[in-house]
Amino acid sequence: MIEHIVDKKCKAHKCKKLSPFTIIADKCKKCGLCVKKCPVGAINGDRTTGFVINEDICIKCGACKANCKFGAIEGA
Repeated sequence: MIEHIVDKKCKAHKCKKLSPFTIIADKCKKCGLCVKKCPVGAINGDRTTGFVINEDICIKCGACKANCKFGAIEGA
């Protein structure tokens, strides 16, 4: 329970608002807009290999999902 408050994470992945964001590789066009819009630098990778969201850094603000024009980011 304390992880929900302090870490803003749900290890069981049951709480939708605390579930991690993920990039769906098949939908991702590797434009890099999510990387630019992430305020904490939680998205790593490049246009060749693709991108991943580092759950330990992600603050679950939703900026990546809100700015993805291809619907390639799922979560919260």
